[in-house]
Amino acid sequence: MQQQQKITNPFIAETQQLYSESYDLAQRVIVQLNAKLDVDFPEDEIGFIALHIASNTNAISIHEVNAMYNMVSKATKIIEHDLQQTIDKHSIKYQRFLRHVQFLIRRNQQDERAAASQVFEDMVKAHYALCYNVALKIMRLIQRELNVTIHESKIVYLAIHIHHFTI
Repeated sequence: MQQQQKITNPFIAETQQLYSESYDLAQRVIVQLNAKLDVDFPEDEIGFIALHIASNTNAISIHEVNAMYNMVSKATKIIEHDLQQTIDKHSIKYQRFLRHVQFLIRRNQQDERAAASQVFEDMVKAHYALCYNVALKIMRLIQRELNVTIHESKIVYLAIHIHHFTI
């Protein structure tokens, strides 16, 4: 800070959404530090502190958090490219998408399976083919990036969340 170097945190919106309790705590810490040290820490610093809090309270490593962020960033780029639109990272749609991906991975780690009916799956494939194909790409990305196996039925639910970006 004394050298006036600004380090930006490209995942502020994701951190606020995925680790909201840790972010709120980090925000309170920064307010106190700013007052006691008579400094002005940037919002980016709140995000970095929140990540450390989250990694300690959620029994996940910083490496796992970074892997999740990188995967989400790549998934977002796939959606933006294939749907040919820019996603507002502060929108409710994006927040819902992040939450869905987070819970999808968490449920997968706990081996929970929520199968979609074949009729429902066929309907989504037929009516939302583009979104289904984007979801399929993202599912492969998640499997590759996080080295996990994800049940195919979850593609349908991901496709629905991706479809929300089109409306």
